[in-house]
Amino acid sequence: MLHPNSMAEPGPSLSVPRGAVTQEDREDAHEHIQFLLQETRKGRRAKMKHEYIHEPTKTLILSWKMDEWDYKKDRALTSARGLFTRVAEDGMHEIVIRGYDKFFNIDEVSKTRWENIKENTIPPYELIVKENGCIIFISGLPNGQILVTSKHSMGIRIDATVSHAEKGREWLEKHLQKAHKKKEDLARYLYENKLTAVAELCDDTFEEHVLPYTGDDSGLRLHGVNYNTKDLRTWPSKQVIEFAKEWGFLEVKYYVKQSAEEAKQFTDEVRRDGVLDNMPIEGFVVRTKLKNGEKDFFFKVKYDDPYLMYREWREITKKLLNPKKAKRPKPTFELSRDYIVWVENKIKTEPELFKEYMKNKGIFKVRDLFLESRNLQSSPQISDKATERGERRFDKTLIMPVGTVGCGKTSLGLALARLFGFSHVQNDNVTGKETRSKFHKAILREFETNEVVIADRNNHILKLRETLIDAVRVRYPNVHIIAITWTYPSKDEVFRITAERVYNRGTNHQSLTTDNAGYEKVIRTFLNTFQSINTDRKPDSLIEDIIQVEIASDIKTSLLTVIDKLKPSLDLKNPSDEDIENALEAVRNYKPTVKKAIKKSKPFYYAIPIRDDLEGFLRDYFSTHPDVDSKLFNDMVESSRIFKAFHITLCHKEDLKANQSFRSHWDRLNDQVNVEVQVTVDKLVFDSEVMTLTVKDISPQNIPCVNKHPHITIGTIRSEVKPYKTVKLLDKSFSNQRPDGVTIIDLGDQSLTLDGHVQAVFTM
Repeated sequence: MLHPNSMAEPGPSLSVPRGAVTQEDREDAHEHIQFLLQETRKGRRAKMKHEYIHEPTKTLILSWKMDEWDYKKDRALTSARGLFTRVAEDGMHEIVIRGYDKFFNIDEVSKTRWENIKENTIPPYELIVKENGCIIFISGLPNGQILVTSKHSMGIRIDATVSHAEKGREWLEKHLQKAHKKKEDLARYLYENKLTAVAELCDDTFEEHVLPYTGDDSGLRLHGVNYNTKDLRTWPSKQVIEFAKEWGFLEVKYYVKQSAEEAKQFTDEVRRDGVLDNMPIEGFVVRTKLKNGEKDFFFKVKYDDPYLMYREWREITKKLLNPKKAKRPKPTFELSRDYIVWVENKIKTEPELFKEYMKNKGIFKVRDLFLESRNLQSSPQISDKATERGERRFDKTLIMPVGTVGCGKTSLGLALARLFGFSHVQNDNVTGKETRSKFHKAILREFETNEVVIADRNNHILKLRETLIDAVRVRYPNVHIIAITWTYPSKDEVFRITAERVYNRGTNHQSLTTDNAGYEKVIRTFLNTFQSINTDRKPDSLIEDIIQVEIASDIKTSLLTVIDKLKPSLDLKNPSDEDIENALEAVRNYKPTVKKAIKKSKPFYYAIPIRDDLEGFLRDYFSTHPDVDSKLFNDMVESSRIFKAFHITLCHKEDLKANQSFRSHWDRLNDQVNVEVQVTVDKLVFDSEVMTLTVKDISPQNIPCVNKHPHITIGTIRSEVKPYKTVKLLDKSFSNQRPDGVTIIDLGDQSLTLDGHVQAVFTM
C-alpha cells in the first residue's frame, strides 16, 4: 500500500523555517532586474516585459515572461517561471512575486535522467502530488496590500471576463474568511519576510482542465512558499503544510523518500497501478537538492495514462471548433483517432454541447459521452492490477522486437508464429501513407482473435515503442509486453554482420534489398539512431520481460534461446526437434508477398566495401612491430579518426567529369554490381596526416579501377585532411621523387586477402 508520510502538527504561528532575505539578496535582485531591463529594451526580448498597475496602490508592477524553449536551452534571462518586480521606496528594484525555476519531466532534458538525478542530488526527495489547475501567486506590498497574480499576468482582462488572478483572489478571500484571518495580515507577513505563496487554482465551475475537482476539493491548493530572491529558495513541504493550515488553504499530499532509487520505485509503482488512492493523477513534482551547493532542484514525473490522452482530446476539440485558425489535429494515441471522428459528428449534430468549450466549460461532459459511446470507463487505461509481479493478470501479450536492420527479427517472428500459433504482423507489409497508424490497427485487429501478437518492426527508437505501446494499452490496459533485443558488441561489428545478411538475402525482402539505392546507408542510419531499452524511463518501464539474443547467433540458436525464455511467461511446451526443423525450413523458404517500389538514382561512385576489422589488424601489426612508427595510428585511434567503414574506390563520378575516357569503366561497373571479388593488400603507407593500405590485386581481373594505385584509406589525423589526399600521397610515394616523411611498409607474409563485392554507392 502507498501511504503519505505523517504530517507534523503546526508549529508556532507564522514561523519562517529559513533565514530571511538579506541585504545582499536584495542587491542581487536589484542588479538582476537592471540586467533584465537592459536586455529587453528592444527586439524580440522587448516582448518579455509586461507592465501592470496594482490599482489599490497605483504601483507599477513588471512581469517577466520568457520563451519556453529558452528554458530548455539554458538561455532564458531568468530561471524563474513567474517573476514580478517593482521599484521600492528606497529606489531599489525588488522582486515581489517569485515562481519556481522552470523544471522538466523525467528524460525531457539530460539533468532529469534518473541516472543523473541519482548522481547529482541528495535526499530527502519530497514527492508532491501534481495538481491539475492553473498556478496562482500570492504576495504582499507595503501597508498590508495583497498582490495576487497568475503565472504572468494580473488584474482585469480587457474582454471583461474573470481572469485567473481575479478568481484566485476570490478564493483567497474565501479561505482566509474560513480560517478567520485577514488578508492585510497575510500581506504584511509575506511582504516583511519577502515571500511568495504558490498555489494551484482548482475550480471546475470557473475552468475545467483534465482531471475534475468538485465540492470541497475546489479552491487554492498551496504547494509552495518561495523567497523573493534571484536564485530559487523554497520552503520544505512540512512547513508549507503548516502554512496552509494556518491560513486556510487546501493542502497537497506529499511523500518523502530517502533515496532517488526509492523515489523512482514509488513513482513507477504508481505508474503501473495507474492510480493513487484509487484516483487518477497527473504525476508528481519532486523536490530535492543538488550536491553542489545544496541548491533547490525540482523535476516532475508525469503520467500519460490517462492524463495526456485526455488533454489531447481537449486540444483536438478546440482545434476542430476553430478550423480556420488551426490545422487538422494529428493524434498521438490510437483512441484519439476514434475520438476525432466522434467529436466531429457531435459538433455538427449537437453543437450545444460545445457552447462554452472554448472557455474551458463542458470538457468533462463531452469526454464522458465519448467514453460511454465506446463502453469504456472514465479512465480506460486503468484496470485491476495487483502490486505483486506474480499476481499480475494479463489480457494479451505483445512481443516487441527491439533491434536493427538484419538482426533476424522477421525470421524469429515467422518461426514462433508457425510453432505456437502466434499472430505475426509485419510492418514491412504495410504500404501507403500513415504506415505507423496502419501497423497499430493491424495489431489491434489481430488481438481480437489472438492472445499473442508479434509486432515485427525494428522498434529501435523510443518514439516507435511509445506509440506502439500506447496504441495497444488503450484497448488492452493490462497487456503483457515482452521485448526481444540483441546484444551489440560494437557498431562496426553489427554493421558487418547485418550488412552481410542483407547482401546474402538479395532481393528476398519487401523493400531493403541490394537493388535499393544506398541500402548500406540505411543500415548505418538505423544503427546510429538506435536507442537501447532503458527500463528507467517510459515507455520501456512498461516492458515486463526482456529476452536478449546474440546478434551473431544463427537463427536456430536465437530461436531456441527465445523459446526457452518465453516458456515460463506464456506457459509454452517444448516443441519437438522435428517441429523446430520444419519451422526453420519454412523460414528459409519464405518469400514476401509485398514488394515496395525501389527508388532508382545514379550512383556517386562504385566501390568494393571492406567489412574486415582493419583497425584490429593494424593494432596487432604495430604491437608486434615496435620498430615501426605507430604515432599516427595511435593519434588517430585516440581522436576517433579511424574510419568506421572501409572501401576501395573503383570509379567516382568526378572521374568522369575529369576524363570521359573512363565512361567505359563506369558502364562496365554498372553491369558488375554485386559481383563477388577477392582483393590482396600488400603495403601500408602513411605520412603525418593520412594512412592507407595499397591493393596489389583485384580478382577477377576484369574489375576496372581508375586509380593508378588502388587503396583502402584507414583514416586521417583531423577532419580538415580529406580522404582524397591519399591519391596524391600514393602518386608521389611511388614516383622517382618520394617526399620526406612518408613511410612505406611491405607487409610481406602478413599481406591480407579480403573478400567483397562490387557496389554502387548512392550517397556521399
